[in-house]
Amino acid sequence: MRIKIPKSFLIMVLIGVSLYLSCGGLYVLIEGREESIINQPWVVVQWGQSQRISITIPGLRSQTLGEGYIVGITLTISVLGLSMPYLCSKFKVSVKTMRSIIIASTILLLVSVYLIFSIYFSKYWGAPWP
Repeated sequence: MRIKIPKSFLIMVLIGVSLYLSCGGLYVLIEGREESIINQPWVVVQWGQSQRISITIPGLRSQTLGEGYIVGITLTISVLGLSMPYLCSKFKVSVKTMRSIIIASTILLLVSVYLIFSIYFSKYWGAPWP
């Protein structure tokens, strides 16, 4: 008996795995192997002068718990902003609709660029984000 897997399911699994790996999963897999992060508890840490409390993974150089999710959402927003005009060009749409799609995709790209630079500079200066 042969099991037939639909192509759309396989594509969704591949997209999910690649999104996980690009959003910090690869970092967790590489750094976590040496530190054995599964056996270490997640601790609550205070961040310097800001007096904010964040849940961090101590074995991964104090990577906060939500950083991977935030980066994943930011990458999804940027991919959506880049692919919207392309996907809509395959259909017959009016000029007014295409103009509003381009405006929406530009806004999505600007939001993702802002989030990327905001996260980068907050990590560079050692401050928690946001």
